[in-house]
Amino acid sequence: MRSTLRLLRVSQAQAGKATPSKWFKDFRGLLPRESVVSPGLVVRPSIHQRKRRPEINSPDSRILTRNTETGDLVVNHDKADSNKTKAVSDLWLRDRCKCSECINPDTLQRKTDITKIPLDVHVVETRNKDQTDELAVTWSDGHESTYDRELFRDLFFIRSTVGPFPAMSLPLGPRRSQIPPRVPYSDVMTTTSGLQRMTDLLAKNGLVFITQTPTTTPLPTRLLLERIAFIRHTHYGGFYDFTADLAMADTAYTNLALGAHTDTTYFSDPAGLQAFHVLSHTPDASSPGDSESLGGESLLVDGFRAARALRDRYPQAYEVLAGVGLPWHASGNEGIAISPDKMYPVLERGPGGGEVVRVRWNNDDRGGCRGG
Repeated sequence: MRSTLRLLRVSQAQAGKATPSKWFKDFRGLLPRESVVSPGLVVRPSIHQRKRRPEINSPDSRILTRNTETGDLVVNHDKADSNKTKAVSDLWLRDRCKCSECINPDTLQRKTDITKIPLDVHVVETRNKDQTDELAVTWSDGHESTYDRELFRDLFFIRSTVGPFPAMSLPLGPRRSQIPPRVPYSDVMTTTSGLQRMTDLLAKNGLVFITQTPTTTPLPTRLLLERIAFIRHTHYGGFYDFTADLAMADTAYTNLALGAHTDTTYFSDPAGLQAFHVLSHTPDASSPGDSESLGGESLLVDGFRAARALRDRYPQAYEVLAGVGLPWHASGNEGIAISPDKMYPVLERGPGGGEVVRVRWNNDDRGGCRGG
């Protein structure tokens, strides 16, 4: 019996919700109130008042300097032939201190309440740490911080696109359909390099096959999934098998053909990674009788490539699919009625209308469009 476990990355990023944090609610009390000058005009105060601050004492480092006119910190690119700079606030830098007073070394959680840091805190001195790629900073309140220079270098290499994979994803073309990315089960389970190779292939290709996955019991498959991440439970369960027995009122539990689709469109946060352990699509070679396919082959579609092609060829249609929210639902099982927190478009983009970060499409689970 052939055995292959297929992993699919079905979304590029989990869509975050813009809900006010407790920190923001607490921090608002430190700010002056808004003033309404005229109808439609609201004057909002800046987070900190611009104040003149002394220049930074930096005897052996020029990574951080002070703009004496604006009061901002200026991060200077550390390449000698570069004149690139970035303006940041002192509070921004202080908030990134990782010393044991600010970050719990056991839990890696914050210990410092940012609302207790003085708004006028500022850098007074910087110096290079001997034989390290770190910068030591002394603050106006006496606090001492150490920063890896990589923090400052990263300011000059922030990507403009939103989402973790657009720059590295490869199109799902005919060649990869014939020779899909594969990693042996034992490599993933016994070596860190095997696990890394598997996740790299998944990120770059959108899918990966785990070959030689044991079939004696479901346990090896479940252990593989738990090596990658925790298993997310839904109304179907967490780790389960299914066949054409209508155990659940869903087309997946029938012999009906399934068109290209993404699963759990009816969740506010659909599944981002799915695994299917396909035992065989054809009869065992040793068994007599018909050797034709029994069906059940999976159809794999590169939704992100399709979205890009649609944007390039039919931009108006692309804007409709990216801008019009649709109702999605799961209502076939008694006692189960699921729909997302709002209507979502087929193509979900990142903030500011950037790259597509999720494709949400299942015609079987789509509700009726609104008229008008």
